[in-house]
Amino acid sequence: LNAFTVTNSGTLNANGGTGGAATTAAREGGGGGGGGGGGRIAIYANTLTQGTRNVTGGAGGAAAGGTPGSAGAIGTTYSDLFDPPPTVSSIVRLNPLSTPTNVASVQFRATFSESVSNVTTSDFQLSVVGLSGASITGITGSGLTRDITVSTGSGDGTVRLDFVDLDTVVDSGGFPVGGTGVGNGNFSSGEIYTIDKTVPTNSIGAPSQANANTGPVTYTITYTGADAVTLANANVTLNTTGTATGTVAVSGAGTATRTVTISTISGNGTLGISIAAATASDLA
Repeated sequence: LNAFTVTNSGTLNANGGTGGAATTAAREGGGGGGGGGGGRIAIYANTLTQGTRNVTGGAGGAAAGGTPGSAGAIGTTYSDLFDPPPTVSSIVRLNPLSTPTNVASVQFRATFSESVSNVTTSDFQLSVVGLSGASITGITGSGLTRDITVSTGSGDGTVRLDFVDLDTVVDSGGFPVGGTGVGNGNFSSGEIYTIDKTVPTNSIGAPSQANANTGPVTYTITYTGADAVTLANANVTLNTTGTATGTVAVSGAGTATRTVTISTISGNGTLGISIAAATASDLA
């Protein structure tokens, strides 16, 4: 057999071997033996193709009386197109594109290596951490891509969409994803959504002094679940009774705490503070 290289895709061209030359007649007037036939080529398909293909070269030349037979014909050239089965190329975030998010539903896009059919929600499953009630609610698309809608349920956590190979999703030739065999086309390395539905909160600590006549008196504001804090002087309301009054100032940095200082205190009565809403936010 002639040797050649087989690849998983594309067109493979192979030639049969040249037939052997005819031998000289053993005695004058005797016909020479015919030339050897063209070489035989065996194409062995790998796991991405179906079966084994054998192609044969041309036949040997016939002997002629009194002269050596002619050389065998060169083997015919054959072309064989290998058709690998479809695969899942990627599963990515589609809507929204960014993460973390706090939306009630998200969309993933699954892309296949070639056009496929028979894709349903049953061909996908969720990998969920921390969320409750997340579920696949719909699927659209055709050809190479499918867009899958997922309800994010409740709570905070992560969700990833995986493809489950049931041998029901096939290409135009009827070959299933990953080739014949349930599970050999599974895909579980797609992008992840981080779901954050908990709104940042704050709490106001006790005043640094219970009684004061001039100050300063400070409060510590503690934030939970915040990725950014924007507390400013204008966001602090001074709650007063009687004639008591003072001046408010905010200090500090980071996302955990701020200090509110009341100074230039005068009058008689009580002083306290309240914080406006939306002085902190998270990435969702």
